[in-house]
Amino acid sequence: AKGMTLPFISYGGSSQIAIAISMGMVLALTRKRPEKRKQLGFAPSRRAMPAE
Repeated sequence: AKGMTLPFISYGGSSQIAIAISMGMVLALTRKRPEKRKQLGFAPSRRAMPAE
């Protein structure tokens, strides 16, 4: 039976290519671009504050 492969569990050439492409798309969407966020009207990203 063939079905959808599970990310990080299934293996094989086509599965690895599909996972690599999808992870690349996710990473590209989550990259921090402050100037773009301001243009789109999103709040600035939160940054960690040093402990005092």
